[in-house]
Amino acid sequence: MFVRLTVVKDVTEIDAVATVLQDKAIPEVIGQRGFQGLTASGNREAREVGIVSAWATLEDLEASDSVASKLRGVAVAEIGGSATVHVLEQVYGEFKDRPAVGSPLRLVSVTAAPERIDQGIERFRSTVLPAMQAQSGYVGGRFMVDRSAGRAIAGTVWADEGSMRADDERSQQRRADAASDGIEVSEPTYREVLFHHTV
Repeated sequence: MFVRLTVVKDVTEIDAVATVLQDKAIPEVIGQRGFQGLTASGNREAREVGIVSAWATLEDLEASDSVASKLRGVAVAEIGGSATVHVLEQVYGEFKDRPAVGSPLRLVSVTAAPERIDQGIERFRSTVLPAMQAQSGYVGGRFMVDRSAGRAIAGTVWADEGSMRADDERSQQRRADAASDGIEVSEPTYREVLFHHTV
């Protein structure tokens, strides 16, 4: 699966994001070949929003470029700010339950030499993911990679702030373990779920 990640900075109307996506984006993309879902999260203090559209194949994503470009213009006109777009491969994406609007989301960036990115993916699948899935309050998340650049983004959603913060303590050790293998994991940043739609 592939995703188009649109990051909008300097947002002025963060509370309008869900309405814009539901009323204007979903009707346009719901019939597009390969469309799998659309989610959004935001950080009010940083005035930043991330919008992820998921597609079955890279070809499906690329075929939707013109529609996505038009919708991006509409969204920025209504919520303010400026947008940048990234295309990433989603190697993991699963939610135990539908994330509730307002649920906390933790993001980390992963950087490694391109030839070691698969090692980072395997570490996530074999070690990091099972540890999080075992934690109370884990709702789900995504792991998205740009293999050629040797970078990845992991986002996890939690039922409440307490559950996420409890896992933050464990994530410090996971970050140290990754560093010993030459995989750099950033300090986390935080958002809240603004919108979630899956096909």
